[in-house]
Amino acid sequence: MAFVDNDGAATLAPLSQERIVAALERDKIIYAYDSDNDLAAGWEHGGFWFLIGGESDEYLRVQGRWYASLSTDRLGEAIQACNEWNIHTIWPKTYAVANDVNEVVIMTEHSVDYEHGVTDAQISQHIACAISTGTQFFEYLNETFPQEWEAYQVQAEAQAIAVAEAQAVADRPEEDLTRPDSLALPEPPFHDSSYQPQAEEDDSRKSED
Repeated sequence: MAFVDNDGAATLAPLSQERIVAALERDKIIYAYDSDNDLAAGWEHGGFWFLIGGESDEYLRVQGRWYASLSTDRLGEAIQACNEWNIHTIWPKTYAVANDVNEVVIMTEHSVDYEHGVTDAQISQHIACAISTGTQFFEYLNETFPQEWEAYQVQAEAQAIAVAEAQAVADRPEEDLTRPDSLALPEPPFHDSSYQPQAEEDDSRKSED
């Protein structure tokens, strides 16, 4: 997408949330808005957010989070796993932080400044790169921390069963029940691992080796 200025020169259209939504829909990526009105989508091993920032909304940041978490005493191990990835690969940038509920969460990020505008193809390529390399990183974490990933799967399955059972009771016409707050489940992944947006290159994970 391009505009023509008063001098007749073509300029690229600016980045916007509407254009990101159009790219997600064009690439058949199912998305939703979270509580902060940010665009989000989920995969089997982690979720992604599509964020705009900067003084003029000029940069696109695709941020991902691995679904499982570690205890705070393992922050050093998480940082080491991220460092190993960052040393040997270009995308995505990865990091680990301790949150305010005593968990270590592991994140991905792929950010580009589009101050001078961006094409539709560049937005799609950015999103595809962030998701395809991010999901590869999440799979690497599953192998690096198998017990934590298994614990998450067990917990998620138990919550899903509890929610389904509570909903089944609530749906009975003779009952007037609602789902207990204690059974609230984070948004489930929208895509399984078999679906990947198509980047221009076959091997989207770039290695510096």
